[in-house]
Amino acid sequence: MSEMGEQFTGPDRRHSRRRPSPVNRLIRAQLEADGQESEALYLYLVDMSEGGFRINADRPLPPDTTVGLCFGLEGFPAPPSPNLAVTVQRAWDKTLVEGTWVSGLRFVDLSPDALATVQGLLKSIAPEGKRQRFRLREPISVSVQAEPEGRWVVVVPMDLSLSGVRVRAFMDVAPDSRVGLMVRLPDQKGHVLQGQAREVRSVGPDRQEIDLDFQDPPIALTDAIQAYIDLMCGIQSDSGESE
Repeated sequence: MSEMGEQFTGPDRRHSRRRPSPVNRLIRAQLEADGQESEALYLYLVDMSEGGFRINADRPLPPDTTVGLCFGLEGFPAPPSPNLAVTVQRAWDKTLVEGTWVSGLRFVDLSPDALATVQGLLKSIAPEGKRQRFRLREPISVSVQAEPEGRWVVVVPMDLSLSGVRVRAFMDVAPDSRVGLMVRLPDQKGHVLQGQAREVRSVGPDRQEIDLDFQDPPIALTDAIQAYIDLMCGIQSDSGESE
């Protein structure tokens, strides 16, 4: 294991000739390993190339074996198909300070349909695709107040843009309704503002996924969000890690 904690267990992480494109999205995937029951788990899909994925997870995938991964593409920009099903093998992994792992997964025997889907996704999320939303790699805090003077509910932020935030919450918010929003980016003071529920989707019993548009956001907040997006895009970096 190297000083950075990275362990290579397969082909070189630069196996693909194409530079990975940032995806930065939380996904709910179905994992299938030989001899084990299918398992649902959440992963952060960091980036993608025609050779594989880079993910963040709370544990590494099994080494020296192939596993099946399948996840829906709802919410991706212009998804070329409803879902993506691939077989992958862990190529390398690195333990993070927070007790999670970042892993490189290479595709194994990618089918023509899966390759076409990957290529379509790469086209839509490449810089020229003008993707504007980014996975929330650092912990941010978002709370929603559904009623004036009502209680604040801590919600799970999914992604972020200069114009709004997508969240999941155990609460009932009506489409087009106005809510109170409290947003705090890493190492910064919180911002309180109004939001409007542009879209509301049910994702389980009493649970909603809500697209909230900012209403007259303060300049300090939009500046902080832009700096955060720049950091996620690698325009500036506080980690020194390169692809």
